[in-house]
Amino acid sequence: MPCRLCTSTICATLPLAHFISLAILVRNSELHGLRATARQLEDQFNKRHHYTYVILNNEPFTDEFKLPTEWATSGNCHFDLVPYE
Repeated sequence: MPCRLCTSTICATLPLAHFISLAILVRNSELHGLRATARQLEDQFNKRHHYTYVILNNEPFTDEFKLPTEWATSGNCHFDLVPYE
């Protein structure tokens, strides 16, 4: 049976969790606030689902930001830039 969205028979067999992510727009200076938010999301919801976090910024993330963020989450973290336009 094909997927309803893209007609692929491959993605139709994948669990819904493969298509869901949590998107967050944040700056390097907001690490403590993000960790508090991630802890709350994990405690209330994501510890059961392990959805991926997509974390966006207008400048490159520092390693000092990435490592504690990855430790605070149960899902994978993808860090990316919002293009300036």
